[in-house]
Amino acid sequence: MRRLYPYLRGPIRHVARALLGREAVARLKSAWLPRDFTYDADYFARDIDGPALESAPDITASIMGDLAPRSVIDVGCGTGALLATLRDAGCVVSGLEFAEAAREICRKRGLDVRRFDIANDSFDAGQPFDVAVSMEVAEHIPEPAAERYVDLLVQLGRTIVFTAAPPGQGGTDHVNEQPHEYWIEKFGARDRVLDWPLTARWRAAWKESGHVQSWYYNNLLVFRTPRSAVFPSAPAARETVTQTSSSGQTADSSLSTPSLH
Repeated sequence: MRRLYPYLRGPIRHVARALLGREAVARLKSAWLPRDFTYDADYFARDIDGPALESAPDITASIMGDLAPRSVIDVGCGTGALLATLRDAGCVVSGLEFAEAAREICRKRGLDVRRFDIANDSFDAGQPFDVAVSMEVAEHIPEPAAERYVDLLVQLGRTIVFTAAPPGQGGTDHVNEQPHEYWIEKFGARDRVLDWPLTARWRAAWKESGHVQSWYYNNLLVFRTPRSAVFPSAPAARETVTQTSSSGQTADSSLSTPSLH
């Protein structure tokens, strides 16, 4: 079955989505198939590693330029593209990742990545990292585990660099696409507020670079403690956040949401 799955995945997915809908199919796959069937070497080679490698230098430049962290943890780090770039920039880095295929690539890159199931495992870092990153991970986590996931990120990072697919983005095994305000409220309840000026500046820089994938700059939210965040000074800024979180786009309609990840 494992050998046949890469060849059957496309036709099966197309027919099932037509009959049941994208989100229902993702939930069925998540419930019925071993995760390594979905998150296999082909998935990471085809969908993840190339775009992540292309995006990582500009994302790293923003993190290092504005936050200057000494330590970073990436929760759901995938193939470790961002971690490797941050390490090369001088950070002490760690990663948490469930998929064996991704961890194997991380090992080849010399990264310290621990096997971790966000929905079930616990992790005690001892003390917080300067920055916790979790990009395009939230939509892969079943909704009942969302609170646990946010608790983990708040425990691990003083500042949290976060992206999550909104409703309608679509992608492999997306079982919990939520409007951005859903996550803003959850982090806010845990004393992590959205730093909108920093978020907006990074989004614009990443888009302008031409190298960062659009799901990163469309979905970016940077959460910080109230003392370190810079708050919007005008109602228009808050309106932009609301528009972004409900539609998956910024006020600039050219920032379209893809369905690749």
